[in-house]
Amino acid sequence: MKAIAALLCLVTPVCARAQSDLSGSCDSADGWRIISSDGVKAAVNSVELDGGKVLRLDFDFTTGAGFCVLRRELALELPENYRFAFRVRGQCPRNNFEFKLVDPSGDNVWWVNRQNFEFPAEWTPVSYRARHFRFAWGPSGGATLKKLGAIEFAIAAASGGKGSVFFDDLRFETLDPPSRTPAPPALRASSWAPGAAPRETLAESGEIGWSPAANDQTPHLNIDLHSLRELGGLYVDFDGPPKPIAVSLSEDGRAWSAPLIDQTTPVRGYFAAPDLQTRYLRVTIDRGGAPAAAAPTLRTLRLLPVEAGESQNELLSIMARESRRGLFPQYFLGQATPWTVVGAPGDDKEALVDIYGAVEVEKLGWRIEPFLQTPGGLRTWADASISRALMDDYLPIPQISWLIDGLRLEITALAAGPAGSSTLWLRYRVVNESTTEQPVRLTLLMRPFQVLPPWQALNITGGVGRIRSIVAEPPAWRVEGRPIAFSRKPDDCGTTPFRPLGDCAAWIEQFDHLPSGFVGEDRAGLASGAAAFDLPLGPGESRTIIAAAALHGDAMPALATAAENAGDALFEAALRETAEYWRRELSRVRLSLPPPGKKLADTFRTIQAHILINADGPGIQPGSRSYERSWIRDGALTSTALLYTGHAEQVQRFIDWFAPYQFESGKVPCVVDRRGPDPVPEHDSTGQLIYLLLKYYQFTGDREMLVRHLPRVEAGVAYLQSLRAQRMTPEFRDGPPETRVRYGLVTESISHEGYSAKPMHSYWDDFFTLRGFKDAATIAKIVERPDLEQRFAAIRDEFHRCLYDSLTLAIESKKVDYIPGCAELGDFDATSTAVALYPCGEAANLPQPAGRNTFDRYFRFFCDRRDQKTEWKDYTPYEVRLINTFVRLGQPQRAHELADFFLADQSPPEWNQWAEVVHRDHSAPQFIGDMPHTWVGSDFLSAARAMFVYERDADQALVLGAGVRPEWTSTPGVAVEDFPTEYGPVSYKLFGDSASLTLELSTDASPPGGFALVSPFNRPIRAIEVNGAPNEPRDATEARFPTKGHIVLRY
Repeated sequence: MKAIAALLCLVTPVCARAQSDLSGSCDSADGWRIISSDGVKAAVNSVELDGGKVLRLDFDFTTGAGFCVLRRELALELPENYRFAFRVRGQCPRNNFEFKLVDPSGDNVWWVNRQNFEFPAEWTPVSYRARHFRFAWGPSGGATLKKLGAIEFAIAAASGGKGSVFFDDLRFETLDPPSRTPAPPALRASSWAPGAAPRETLAESGEIGWSPAANDQTPHLNIDLHSLRELGGLYVDFDGPPKPIAVSLSEDGRAWSAPLIDQTTPVRGYFAAPDLQTRYLRVTIDRGGAPAAAAPTLRTLRLLPVEAGESQNELLSIMARESRRGLFPQYFLGQATPWTVVGAPGDDKEALVDIYGAVEVEKLGWRIEPFLQTPGGLRTWADASISRALMDDYLPIPQISWLIDGLRLEITALAAGPAGSSTLWLRYRVVNESTTEQPVRLTLLMRPFQVLPPWQALNITGGVGRIRSIVAEPPAWRVEGRPIAFSRKPDDCGTTPFRPLGDCAAWIEQFDHLPSGFVGEDRAGLASGAAAFDLPLGPGESRTIIAAAALHGDAMPALATAAENAGDALFEAALRETAEYWRRELSRVRLSLPPPGKKLADTFRTIQAHILINADGPGIQPGSRSYERSWIRDGALTSTALLYTGHAEQVQRFIDWFAPYQFESGKVPCVVDRRGPDPVPEHDSTGQLIYLLLKYYQFTGDREMLVRHLPRVEAGVAYLQSLRAQRMTPEFRDGPPETRVRYGLVTESISHEGYSAKPMHSYWDDFFTLRGFKDAATIAKIVERPDLEQRFAAIRDEFHRCLYDSLTLAIESKKVDYIPGCAELGDFDATSTAVALYPCGEAANLPQPAGRNTFDRYFRFFCDRRDQKTEWKDYTPYEVRLINTFVRLGQPQRAHELADFFLADQSPPEWNQWAEVVHRDHSAPQFIGDMPHTWVGSDFLSAARAMFVYERDADQALVLGAGVRPEWTSTPGVAVEDFPTEYGPVSYKLFGDSASLTLELSTDASPPGGFALVSPFNRPIRAIEVNGAPNEPRDATEARFPTKGHIVLRY
């Protein structure tokens, strides 16, 4: 939605006639206007409802995705503190509900975004204070909003559908600024026992130590905050004999609320609630008519910050910081916990496994997490020395090992079975590595927490998940209706709703046993359960517990009905079958390297698995959580990597699934998800679909595919031309340089994420547009449509001139010596410019020396960052595509240095993956996109493949070994088997020493430009032998030959 609204602000600047008065603004549709995306019908009207005029917004998401906005210009100087309030009701499905503040420029937006909002059927008041608004996007970067230009109600598709939303009583209020240093609250007690007098003021720690006098029949403690304050709740520690206690609130000290806390002592824990505003608190103790009886002691009462009442994640973070480390997920302590994905290929359900062995079984739902109880006490991930691996170092079967108190806990996770009915299998093996007998209890907790951390808040929000119901009944537990079975009956088990001190883990820590007696539903969605297994172990002995959970619906895992001693065998069978499947799938192409290249070769295989797991059916996706959507950008380039690695059938399914979502206008949607095509205009998309169609043909020869999709190619070219027409008017042809630089380009967009704050005329878009025009002409030729070929070729050539005229003018007018990222800014972005070389094939046409300078400058920056010579916080590992760039530029040493750096910066290194964003501090609590991010991964696959074989655009040669390291050629050398190319599959072995290099090339490929073998050694080629016949070297670094066979280079 960030992208959508950024474009809204671009095309709908704030009107100078904005009004500041909101009184009666919902009585009429005057002053309101509708903005909606492609595929969304929307209208605003004033209607009679409940005896008065109200505003009604009608919407219909006809294609599933999209947005509609109800906008009102509002010129207003904003005070330091304020409140917008309104009433809302609706008759519609759940969707994202946004209230936005837009500055006078229209470029900068602040919002409250309530995702999957359930619109109430009855009038419901809504109030947003200044602190509720978060900066959404814009070039200001989040500077304080001081002047308002417009307000917006927006509905963005979550469920989609159609319906109506009603608004009334919209108003704006100026509020007193919040006190930055409030006076300590004053305490006044009705009485106190000897030595139990309260302090005069409430300390920040909350320590009180109050107990009433024995003769006090109505003991109470009043707390005065001195002024109205917003709270998020209270932490209370009330000790002593069982007596009813209550804590109530009042704004004026006379009228008191229903108790916020109404419990029987002892009471200890966190009591949070939203929208608390009070000046006074009163604590009362009910002695039940026996004043002389011993009274409880209020040890502590602490005010919780307002965020604790508004966010379960914030409350849990407070609880985690004040508890023993290890009882809560690490992310609640503000530290990142990397994870990986486990799933069946093409399945729309995947589990996440974090580096400590917690497994998220259900997206937005719950996790299963191990604890050990030993003679040393309750042991958690925080107490263990932990190591990680993948099975065989590359299979998507993660393994985690704890070493603690002489015990080793080994955790293995895998998904088995076909997409749509897969099962998550978990093995917990405890090994006694000590020399003495160990009584061990393995406790598996089902907890309402995700593996995804709270700061992963794009499209979904991580952290707290949901368990409303949990039932521990044979033959399997049911968590939110999802069966989970164990290989034997637990020795103890318990379930509990969320309690003031936390879930099952906190209960075990406090009472050293499991809770019991909870049956029913936890309305807060924070129930938990524990299954405990006693595993007495002699020295060197091991015991195993297997768990199996259905990833779909309520299907019962086979483990649930198996004999109690059959669990190990069932797991081993699933492990064997899954491992063999992945070994076959990841060996369609084979890359063998000596030990120094093992990390690259392992990563090359693991990424293929992650791509197939992240895919939902035919939909290729870059992630399984935040990015569980199918972008054509990611899909086209990931599909290319799949073609390179022998997975053409997945590419065919993706094309045939995605292409029909093209809009009637010819626009190709940037992304498709379960709601349908997203209408956000990202102008690289259309060229990328055309590119992918041709690329698929080049690797498969499937001409029928091109014929079938030719109408989409025609429509796409026409749409791109319609965008260009908007920039081919006299204004752009004859204007000043800052206008003329945009002549003939496609219009501005945010397809390049660097321009999400404000859309720009991105050369990223233009290079992909040129790629699309070139490939459209080639497709027309292949399908024997000379009329289209001629027309597309003319468009291609004319756009080529416009693009390079623009590049030249941008370089001159911005006085830069590199290829800029966009026409407006003259900005430097080599990662974006790299697509000009690959896949857009423009290496020979880039203006020089700007092209060379671009990548020289990047490499200097890269070295400074790597060598800690410059400050940096994070980067996006899309930079791995520069490995490809340097290979194609004939600079393999630079490619090697990049590969070394990025491979060493994987997280965790044993799992062969990258997130979309990598922070210098891997533990930083910052958004990382998704993990593993398989568009990043596919860029690495394409770059790694180029090190061994690539198609050179300039001469149509097949280039071999351009990125091979000299040390890899030592016997047995490099082996490449069945690598697909545009000209046919290629296999070869490459080995040698300081005197000669031998290539054994086995292929039926016939590239028009022949073969080119790039020497890995930094010395000139002295002689060439092709199948025993001498060939005269034409180049000191490259050997050219027309056919397969036995080739020897001598130095």
